[in-house]
Amino acid sequence: MGFKWSHLLSVIEGQGYNGPKDDLTAVKSFLSSEGMDTDKIEVADGKTVHLDELFASRDGKPLNAADAFEKAQRDAEVDQIVAKRLEAFRETTGINATPKAFAHDVKVGRDRVGEDPKGGFKHFGDYLGGIVKAGTRDSIAPPEMVAWQKASLSTYGSEGIGADGGFAIPGEFRENITSLVQADGSLMSRCDQLPITKASISLPDDETTPWGSDGIRSFWEGEAGAQAQSKPSLKSKDFRLRKLTTLVPLTEELLEDSVALGSYVERVAPERINWEVDEAIVRGTGAGQPLGYLNSDATISVTKEGSQLADTIVGQNIVKMYARLYSRYRADAVWLISHDAEAQLLKLTHTGTTSTGAESTGFGSQLYASPGMNINGSPYGQLMGRPVIVTEHSAALGDLGDIMLVSLSQYRCVTRAGGIQAAQSMHLWFDQDAVAFKFRMRVDGAPKLSSAITPRSGANTLSPFVTLAARA
Repeated sequence: MGFKWSHLLSVIEGQGYNGPKDDLTAVKSFLSSEGMDTDKIEVADGKTVHLDELFASRDGKPLNAADAFEKAQRDAEVDQIVAKRLEAFRETTGINATPKAFAHDVKVGRDRVGEDPKGGFKHFGDYLGGIVKAGTRDSIAPPEMVAWQKASLSTYGSEGIGADGGFAIPGEFRENITSLVQADGSLMSRCDQLPITKASISLPDDETTPWGSDGIRSFWEGEAGAQAQSKPSLKSKDFRLRKLTTLVPLTEELLEDSVALGSYVERVAPERINWEVDEAIVRGTGAGQPLGYLNSDATISVTKEGSQLADTIVGQNIVKMYARLYSRYRADAVWLISHDAEAQLLKLTHTGTTSTGAESTGFGSQLYASPGMNINGSPYGQLMGRPVIVTEHSAALGDLGDIMLVSLSQYRCVTRAGGIQAAQSMHLWFDQDAVAFKFRMRVDGAPKLSSAITPRSGANTLSPFVTLAARA
């Protein structure tokens, strides 16, 4: 059976250990107090067992050497941060004793600060107020900031004095801001999202069709005949995270009311980030920002009618746009329109046909159902059965992009795992009694298809992104 973690616990409990059974740090602290080796122990037959390996295998799983090495590096960084803060505290106050906030002794029991999703703070404003205190020249980082900085293991952490870094946002506040960024009205929330932990990633996409001549194919074979072969045809797409920041200056007067401060920043920061991400999804250039679908070769632009007036939308535009949306993408497709375009939809009709198939000259059927009209109880209007979303990311009436039919699930949005990061500085506007809070999000994106789809039959290409050409 071998020597187990439970065997070690039995030995040290006989020597007076009464700490938690599942805490390696507490066990090592006890062994150190007893003058024993905290790295390895000798068992029967002269064999040596490392404590880290013994602890990691207590549930039957082997030690993950990579995780253990990464944890050791993070612990070393935390030790350096605590040591620098303690040195700064002693230089500032002239006190040689170690205050409780900087105590580095091992505590037996669970880390309540690390488990608290708020990091020991009352609310988001209380957290931002702690950052300000940590960054003020004559102030020492509050105990909550020191404890949370240690619990969050932020690699870009402040030294506790000055403004040369930032503090990680506690989990609950970060998730709150991220949820606002990806709210129902957000285009990003409708995209295919992929969180990653690295700065870049390459993803293979299969853009072949069952009726095409390349990629994996199926063949009818005769009895005993040699089977035809085929192979995948994949396109590799590279995504490199782009940096999006929001800089928020706050006056000292506003900081005095931390509750108002928290609600203000939680509203403004995600609002600005959300706008820029959505704008990039639609019309991003791909240079230093995501590639928007309007600038992609995958997007189809439907031409206007021959006699169509400027700045108008007619029923034939809608029918032709819908016909160019590939059928498999219709289930989650939405219409994106400008405010001025909505007025055009309210009077939108399409003529029927005569018995010969020619277009009728009479009044046609209504295509658009506004909210609360024609048994449409949803908050969105409906056009050809799909929701209509009014957004400022659409172009002015008559311009390319004033009305778009898109399946955003076919847009890949790659984000940095962990969401939004924050940093602060009191020196940027020091003479104006203002503190700068910076929120940063790293994101990249592009349509999954690099070009429109050539159908099996018919001359018109298909796509998950369809727009209407300009009507000048």
